[in-house]
Amino acid sequence: MFVLPSIIFAFAASIPALYFIYKKLISADMQQLVFPFPSYYACMIGIFLGLGIPAISSIIPIKNALSKTLGDSLNMDRQKTSGIVIKVNDGKVNVIPYLLFGLITVTYGVCVFFLLPYSLLTLNLSLVLGIFFAILIAMLFGLTLISYNL
Repeated sequence: MFVLPSIIFAFAASIPALYFIYKKLISADMQQLVFPFPSYYACMIGIFLGLGIPAISSIIPIKNALSKTLGDSLNMDRQKTSGIVIKVNDGKVNVIPYLLFGLITVTYGVCVFFLLPYSLLTLNLSLVLGIFFAILIAMLFGLTLISYNL
């Protein structure tokens, strides 16, 4: 896998980075004994995300490549789209996907615009980092959808 060197480098770089952060944040008079090593849980999440995101993101391109014949996949002169299909519905529209998407976006908006300021005011750093991580994952998902449709 091509991501294994980057995962190893990320874990190797995390120890000096954590040491620097702990050195700046925790002073000697606080009498805190903190080791600048990632926990077992953090290591497992890092490995899962480092291996899982590339594996999931490669499913659609592999599926598209395997759906065509070898000659069509290697022919770069032809256009990728063969035509446009227009479907006319007679009033029967499935509303469930629209409601599900609306519910997800409203929940996401409430988390960002209500929980983020609340967690900043109460100094709940784990919630702040969780919301920032959710924003990052949502941006990656959106950029993936945009790049897939171009």
